[in-house]
Amino acid sequence: MNMMTKRFRAIGLVAALVGSGLVSGCATEDYVDKQIATVNARIDQTEQTLNGRIDAVDQKATEALRRADEANQKADAALARPTAVRRAGERG
Repeated sequence: MNMMTKRFRAIGLVAALVGSGLVSGCATEDYVDKQIATVNARIDQTEQTLNGRIDAVDQKATEALRRADEANQKADAALARPTAVRRAGERG
C-alpha cells in the first residue's frame, strides 16, 4: 500500500467517526434539562387541573350525600307519623 492510500483511509476513518458522532444525535445536558422542564411543567399543569376536578366532584358527592341523608330522615319521619296516628286512634 502506498502512502496516499493510507492517508485516504485515515481521512476516511476520521470522517466516518466524526460523522457517526453527529448523526447519532447525542443530546447535550442542557437540551435534556430543557425537555425535562417542559414535560414537568405539563405534568404540573395536568395535576392542578385534575386536583381541581377531583375537588369539584368531591364537593358534589358530599352535597349529594347530605341531601340523601336529609331525605332519608324526612322519609323516616313520614313513616313514623302514620304509626303514631294509628296508635292514637286505637287508644281513643
